[in-house]
Amino acid sequence: MRIQTSYRACFSSLGCPELGLDEMAALAVRFGIAAIELRFIGGDNDPARYLERCYGVPERLAAALEGFRVTFPIFGSSLRLIGRTEGHMQELERISPWLGALGVRYIRLFDGGVAGRLDEDDLAAARDSLRWWGRFRSEHGLSATPLIETHWALNNTASCRRFYRTLPDAPPLLWDSHHTWRPGGEDPEHTWRALRRHIAHIHIKDSLPAPDRDGHRRYVLPGQGDFPVRRLLDRLKSDGYRAFVSLEWERRWRPELPPLDQALAAARAWYE
Repeated sequence: MRIQTSYRACFSSLGCPELGLDEMAALAVRFGIAAIELRFIGGDNDPARYLERCYGVPERLAAALEGFRVTFPIFGSSLRLIGRTEGHMQELERISPWLGALGVRYIRLFDGGVAGRLDEDDLAAARDSLRWWGRFRSEHGLSATPLIETHWALNNTASCRRFYRTLPDAPPLLWDSHHTWRPGGEDPEHTWRALRRHIAHIHIKDSLPAPDRDGHRRYVLPGQGDFPVRRLLDRLKSDGYRAFVSLEWERRWRPELPPLDQALAAARAWYE
């Protein structure tokens, strides 16, 4: 039975990078989740290479997905608006032929830059990257809409407001609600109220102040930390937010975390 809520449940493949598409889909169906945000697949850091190995051509992939009960509306590229590299552009070049077959509607782009800082050079770099993106999208016939993740330079309301004042036609945000909270230092309800008209997709996760092995906040199973998720989700419901809320379980970067199925089980209450 599908989960019923005003927003739509989703999870990122960062939580299960070792699984193939069919295994991810089975996991999603098991938990009543209808969408998966793709980044890494089948233990391969290059999603295009995995797809080529398993499906050969996009047409075969599209045919295989007809039997799936989940969709893959979002692909998480590594491209940065600030600090764009040749490697990031090549990654997007390789995956672009597969995006239509996957049914991808959105492509995540990182903001880049330095956390909490957005200066004139950053804005110029972002403007140049968005021009490059426009050309790339046209040349490759892509219909997917980019989303800009609030990860570094855009991890606070002031930077986001400046960004959209300077670049009013910039794409919408993928709001990483944990990053604007810590290290951004903002209450999630404040950020939502300030930026909601720009937000098209939301990441959530939970953590505690006790540092992990890298000295960062320690990610914990949903509901075991101090991120005010219940308050945020209630606000999203009351405001009629109907896009995706995606559990970003970062097991790809932190393999010591429990398996994704445990995180999804713990997050059931978030999606009910």
